[in-house]
Amino acid sequence: MRRTLLWITSKWPLPAVDGSRVATTNLISSLTKKGHLIDLLALAGEHEHVDLDLARRELGVRRAFVIRRKERSRHSLLGALQLLKAALCLPHIPITMHPFQAPKVRRPLTTLIEEHRLTPEICGHLLEADNIQPWDVIVYEGPHAAIHSSLLGEFKRPACASKILYRAQNVESSIWQSKLELASGTFKKILLAHQYSLVKIFEESFVRSVDGVAAVSSADLSRFQSLKSDLKGRVVPVSYDFSEPLSFPDQGSEVLFMGRLDWPPNQEGLRWFLEMVWPELLKERSDLTLLIVGSGASSWLNTYLKLKNINFLGCVSDPTPLYARASMALVPIFYGGGTRVKAIEAARFGRAVLSTAFGVEGLGLESGRDYLRAENAKEWVNQLARLDHRQLKQVGQNAYDRLKFDFSAKRAVNEFEALMDQII
Repeated sequence: MRRTLLWITSKWPLPAVDGSRVATTNLISSLTKKGHLIDLLALAGEHEHVDLDLARRELGVRRAFVIRRKERSRHSLLGALQLLKAALCLPHIPITMHPFQAPKVRRPLTTLIEEHRLTPEICGHLLEADNIQPWDVIVYEGPHAAIHSSLLGEFKRPACASKILYRAQNVESSIWQSKLELASGTFKKILLAHQYSLVKIFEESFVRSVDGVAAVSSADLSRFQSLKSDLKGRVVPVSYDFSEPLSFPDQGSEVLFMGRLDWPPNQEGLRWFLEMVWPELLKERSDLTLLIVGSGASSWLNTYLKLKNINFLGCVSDPTPLYARASMALVPIFYGGGTRVKAIEAARFGRAVLSTAFGVEGLGLESGRDYLRAENAKEWVNQLARLDHRQLKQVGQNAYDRLKFDFSAKRAVNEFEALMDQII
């Protein structure tokens, strides 16, 4: 049965240059191809480039709307002062969610959901907006998109007839918990403990209030269902089009790191790799080159770009040519949540992954057969120093064969449709 959905994201999803955006755009486009009518509402940063017509062409959405939110200053001192001010004014709200709770976001979003009416703060396809009717399902992509409807730090269900579905790309509180466990220094631990508590309170109240949860992994779904015994939920994987894998490069001397560079697990993992692994590796393999690709704030990388054999390419809209050049992908990730999108993407192109066990957690990959494992600096150096092209090609093919069904677009759509049928 064809459904109507309002899909709310915490950022503009195009181009799909990171794992979160890939997860969003692939699922939305697959659903619209099945005939579902989706209105996309993005809570985009004030400096994000937005192309509403592109969303229609590439994602097939019926309408696309944007509410602009304030972005934190990238100047460290000014940004810190902004966070301090927000923490004092909104003590019940996690600091990373403050911009999404601001009146310029909260009021128009609540009005649209509860009254099906557009306010001047909403930009979009307005000519067709006069006939807005209640949606069958409202999809919140992550807790940031839902914080507009909160009271004293807990989720307050909007007054609407639509079913509410939480599309969870990770367990947000688990990321904060991991950051707290890895933190050093008493003051930093106190700050992180407080933020972790706020995120946990909101996320748990949100899960208990929604009609269903579309998680990206079985581990995440189990965490959510432990909060609410009768919670309707399905694992809706991050999906890819598993067409034929790429041929293996002739040279094979380039390795690839791809990921959002301002996401803490990526940033801290890559920083560790550049400090602890790369300099030692070059003593044994001076022929190797590291390709770094990613969106988001990357000024912290400047110090490391002085190292030898590093090629920083910034944000790219199509990763295919880079995977065609690279002999393998690197996933030096030690904490985080959700699905390990970088490992799935590498497998989709037939590229082997060198990763921590955490970096491929939940994918069902076997170490040595479907991916190469390394946990400490010595193991990373050893694995990279003895790269064997024949082995890399076989491992990449094994990962492709293992993941092509579990993370296919067909499976993701079927699971999401089954969840909608459950809650309606």
